Amino acid sequence: WKREHCAALDELEGTIQPVLLDEWRLEVEAWEEDNTKPNPFDSRVASITQAAVRAQLMELEVQELEAGNDCSLHADVSPSIPISSGIELEDQQQRLKYDIANVSLHPTDKQREAITNRTNALQRRIDSWISIQELYMPIVSALRSSVSYPISPASTNYFHQRASSGPPDLTQI
Repeated sequence: WKREHCAALDELEGTIQPVLLDEWRLEVEAWEEDNTKPNPFDSRVASITQAAVRAQLMELEVQELEAGNDCSLHADVSPSIPISSGIELEDQQQRLKYDIANVSLHPTDKQREAITNRTNALQRRIDSWISIQELYMPIVSALRSSVSYPISPASTNYFHQRASSGPPDLTQI
């Protein structure tokens, strides 16, 4: 057990610049001696939420519209909508994949129905998103047709394949 952890630590440390590793070790030692110093284990990167991304996109869109630059290609869908919707769909895909992976080996009919309904609804939202994506990014249609994708979620038996497949991964489209 200890050998495995030491090997994993050595492998990880091999990917970090020695100067940064030495700096971090000094910070850890300083914090261990005086815990009023900044905790080196706390994240230094401010996380950004989906809501914050959507707000930033909408603010940029407002600025563009105020400047007289309307590059919308659809009356009801501004350029920021496919981006924020894509982020949301990716999140929904990951949650669905997680839920499928954690369904018992012998799901009830109600569990199967719930997963199937979520999968079908997600597939319809993805299909709708794809049509808007192709409006704003025409090259995607050609790229999509040149690559084979797993079976659509509406026709996949998730309970046999579990989480190995799932809804089309939007990052791969």
